[in-house]
Amino acid sequence: MPRTMFFDALNAAARLTALLVACVVLLSAGPAWAQLNYPQLTSIYPPGGKQGSEVEVTIAGANLDDTLKLMFSHPGLTASAKMNEADAVTPDPQPVENQFVVSIAADTPPGIYEVRTVGRYGISNPQAFQVGVLTDVLDDNKNKKFDTPTELPVGSVATGRVDAGNRDYWKTTIKKGERVLIECAAQRLDSRMDAALILYDAAGRELDRSRDVIGMDPLIDFTAEVDGDYIIAVFDYVFDGGADYTYRLAVHNRPHIDFIFPPSGLPGSNNEYTIYGRNLPGGKPSPDFDLEGLPLEMITAKIQIPDDPDTEIAGRLAPHSAGLFQSVLHRVDSPEGASNGVSVAAALAPLSLEKEPNDGSDAAQMIQVPCEFVGQFYPRSDSDWIQFEAKKGEVYNIEVYSHRLGLDVDPYMMIQKVVTDDKGEVKVTDIGEADDPRDRATKIGTDFDISTDDPSYRLEVKEDAVYRILLRDQAGSAARDPRNVYRMAITREAADFAVVCSPAPLRPANANIAVPSSLSVRKGGVVALDVNIIRYGGYEGEIEIQAENLPPGVTCQGAVSKGPHDLTALVFEADEKAVSWAGPIRVYGVAKVDGAPVRRRACGGSMVIGTANRTNALPEFRLTRDLVLAVVDKEILPVQVTLGDGEPVQTVRGAKIEVPAKVLRRDGYKDAFKLSPVGLPAELKPKDLAIAATGDGKLEIELTNAALKPGAYTFYLRGDVKFKYAGNQDAVEAAKAEQARLDAMIKDLTEKAKTDAEAKKTLALATAAKKKADASLKTLETANKEKDLTYWSVSTPVRLVVADSPVILNASSPGAVKQGEKVEIPVSVERGFDFEDAVDCTLVLPSGVAGLTGKLSIPKGMTEGKLEIAAAANATVGEHELTLSGATKFNNVTATTSTTFKIKVEAADKK
Repeated sequence: MPRTMFFDALNAAARLTALLVACVVLLSAGPAWAQLNYPQLTSIYPPGGKQGSEVEVTIAGANLDDTLKLMFSHPGLTASAKMNEADAVTPDPQPVENQFVVSIAADTPPGIYEVRTVGRYGISNPQAFQVGVLTDVLDDNKNKKFDTPTELPVGSVATGRVDAGNRDYWKTTIKKGERVLIECAAQRLDSRMDAALILYDAAGRELDRSRDVIGMDPLIDFTAEVDGDYIIAVFDYVFDGGADYTYRLAVHNRPHIDFIFPPSGLPGSNNEYTIYGRNLPGGKPSPDFDLEGLPLEMITAKIQIPDDPDTEIAGRLAPHSAGLFQSVLHRVDSPEGASNGVSVAAALAPLSLEKEPNDGSDAAQMIQVPCEFVGQFYPRSDSDWIQFEAKKGEVYNIEVYSHRLGLDVDPYMMIQKVVTDDKGEVKVTDIGEADDPRDRATKIGTDFDISTDDPSYRLEVKEDAVYRILLRDQAGSAARDPRNVYRMAITREAADFAVVCSPAPLRPANANIAVPSSLSVRKGGVVALDVNIIRYGGYEGEIEIQAENLPPGVTCQGAVSKGPHDLTALVFEADEKAVSWAGPIRVYGVAKVDGAPVRRRACGGSMVIGTANRTNALPEFRLTRDLVLAVVDKEILPVQVTLGDGEPVQTVRGAKIEVPAKVLRRDGYKDAFKLSPVGLPAELKPKDLAIAATGDGKLEIELTNAALKPGAYTFYLRGDVKFKYAGNQDAVEAAKAEQARLDAMIKDLTEKAKTDAEAKKTLALATAAKKKADASLKTLETANKEKDLTYWSVSTPVRLVVADSPVILNASSPGAVKQGEKVEIPVSVERGFDFEDAVDCTLVLPSGVAGLTGKLSIPKGMTEGKLEIAAAANATVGEHELTLSGATKFNNVTATTSTTFKIKVEAADKK
């Protein structure tokens, strides 16, 4: 059977499979979509264009009513609604629904940017839009068979989308000896398509095929042996398809960068790097590296790493696992156009480059720390060993960056201690290993997955020794890819943090779907932004999360997080007079780290592809260029729940508290509902808040889990609220008005058309327009018919500050005590949270101090006591800082508090 016929048979089977899958998805997704109208952008087509051009695009998705604006992440991209031409029936030009003209400024750098819709229901999730330098060719839908391909000259890019079970065919003409790259962008453009390519000669003989070369996107590197026409087949790997299975297929001889080494450089440096790729200007064959048997070229270039590089790279969209490290984008220029962009990261320490051979423990490469060791998981099954000397008491953080560089790797490291005794005998001890982060599994199922396969390890040096590290890629036995570079930063442990924000999901409680959401708040309503905090170096200090650049009428109380907890939330509230608005906002994390003020700008994130069943298919996420917010002023919600008075709630471990909940009901709303807490650790789970049909409520919080740690927690409540919802009645009324206008016009023209030929033509046009208007009205009335709806209501936030103990100790410094004598010091207790029980106090001595003892029990209800300190005859002479520790039990939760004071121990008088 010829190869093309074989694939046609596969396609037929795939069509049936795809149809069955689609039916299952629709059935499982049905009830879950009973949610408020929020815009969801699933595709923009075409998803790109050439510098200096205008592109007509069509957007698709859900709830895109009254979308008259597209918002891009770069000022060089603007859009205006496409307008119908005026005629005798419609004298005023009208916007064509969901169609726009995108203008791309000639100086817009090539790359991938973000686009969002702005309409009646707010702002949508982002989709990718590519700006390039190649000539655009649009799919004519006549290229579904091998013998009817669409022309695609070298130096051009085709935009298409595949249907389930089908392939698109493109024809390109290549000269003998010409090296061209056939590159398909799909995953990079937020497409659902898992693209695959096959290259044929004109006779249908397969020459090459490709999949998953650039992430999940394919690339064919082809040098023609003869002049001729060549056919390119583009298809989804599992033969799926649809409106959001879009792609951009480029055939070009521009430069292409595969990787840059080293992959990082110190901020402020301007060093020389080696660039590996294809069609590089002045490139020479690499003596060391090839890719899938094809030679790579190499050139060198200086790359400037600014002192403060962008965390968010213009012209590149980062996957969710890309980390929050800073980097710059580098391209290679050529007469054929600029290359793709590859990022070079800002190093965390001076660089140390891998030197082969270092594949065995006996050939471990000696390095000086702190440093950033950079290398490659290459060739297949590569293991890299390094070692360094460290002194007792030093603490190092060892952090690997490779999966977060967007690479398909799974690094693993093992740490050993190597000690040589006085006899020259070497003892090697395995002291630790690291694979995925400990919270990797729990992050995968979250509403915004920021997890990574990159390992990290905290090395606490307990003995002067040589420390050795093995680093390897656990997936490396199947990979022979020189692009798999890594950075291993070995730095002195330092406290720090980073912040990533993503809109809270929009779905009914306990639903197993995942829907791309946005930060769109209705007037008189509340919306939440989930905040992930990444803490480094064991930092557990208090971090304030602040929002800036908010529009008039929108407020945000902020959030606070203290302790090990890594999730919190910002809640945005719009008053009832807020007006329509959409634009970027800024979110910052503010804290004191080692006594110095630190301000970190938050990075945004978004779900870009949802799923009807998270069990069967996980949603897809990535980082975003901007954080955006919109105000919706066309609707107001029936219920608003306000928790507390907006001030932080001070409490303590072991306490049982109540937070008042005030319920604002609009338009006589009287249904009961229930809200559940969101954004708290498992050790702190308040009961659900049940709201009766009338009146307010109280949120009961018990802090009686002994595992709960003191800290600051910000959370909100969320739950299903049912009400009658009618959707876009303005559109219905506008359609009725258009129907009435056309009725009047037809009535006026009917008599004239009997004698006036021009009137007869206009009447025919008006009658056709009326037919369309009738159908449009019927569709709108059906879509916006009042129905029972369940939406996820969000409360205002609670900032909970949890102390460790219900008491505070205070002790005065006694001055001096001589060896062999005693001294009393007054101790006071500040009691809070209605705590009355006894407080048992114990004296704690610092290291190196001995001979001092003291105990005190302050009775129930008392606030003062005397601590007697006895200095033994051999008590350590000198001034010491002592700690008085107080232990209590509050609702069976053990709590401790302490205070410090100074005492001077004097030598006993000589007899």
